[in-house]
Amino acid sequence: MIKFSLPRGDEYRAMGRSCVDDDAWLAAYEAIARGFAAYERDAIEVYATPRLS
Repeated sequence: MIKFSLPRGDEYRAMGRSCVDDDAWLAAYEAIARGFAAYERDAIEVYATPRLS
């Protein structure tokens, strides 16, 4: 993704929310470890807010 352009903060956070909002992604993340989808969403939020806003 960054090959084309750096995502804006809201775009990057939207990708993080898709980890829990999209059933297919939620299942994929939760298959790795219980709670991983929410962890990934939260980590993206923490990263994106100060750096990409």
